[in-house]
Amino acid sequence: DSDYDVTGFVRNSKVHVVGTGNNSQIDLKAYSDKFKLADIFDFLHPSMVLPYKNEFGEIYTSFQAAYKGRAEAGNLDYNKLKVDGKLISNMHSANPVKLDGGTFTIRNGLLKTSQLKGIFNNNPYTLTFSAKDLDKEDFSLSDAVFNFKDFDISAVNQIKNQIKFPKDIASQIDNITDLKGTIDISGIIKLLQIPT
Repeated sequence: DSDYDVTGFVRNSKVHVVGTGNNSQIDLKAYSDKFKLADIFDFLHPSMVLPYKNEFGEIYTSFQAAYKGRAEAGNLDYNKLKVDGKLISNMHSANPVKLDGGTFTIRNGLLKTSQLKGIFNNNPYTLTFSAKDLDKEDFSLSDAVFNFKDFDISAVNQIKNQIKFPKDIASQIDNITDLKGTIDISGIIKLLQIPT
């Protein structure tokens, strides 16, 4: 068995790891005060296709994580990963995806957020979501609840280039060229596959 007490970097984000382990089992705890989402994306799934990936990647988190389980050939059992984290506010940034803080957890392979509030392309929003299969090539957005108040529908022209809609919906959106005005939008999403 080996003991660990290491401070290092995952891409450009600093993380502190303590624990014990051998070739097949580990018991580790990890902490970070400021971890960039882009570094998580790049580390876990560098070729992941995610709408607004670069913009979301500029958001920072802090977290405490624990893992006790197998670690053979770098394979982890994501059901044994426990994470408690905070999303750090970026409301004063130039990022078109602004977030006024929030929290998240990972338990039994399921990522869940608190209600998140922010501004998306100059439109205020609230959002909660959960995602599963974080270790898979195609992870799933298990569910989401969102609300946009006074959404400027002209933003659809920017959004439609970032999000892959089904062909029938995409063609309908492409046929609309003169989008003006505001609308309140609320919705619920269930079991959406996100290709990586």
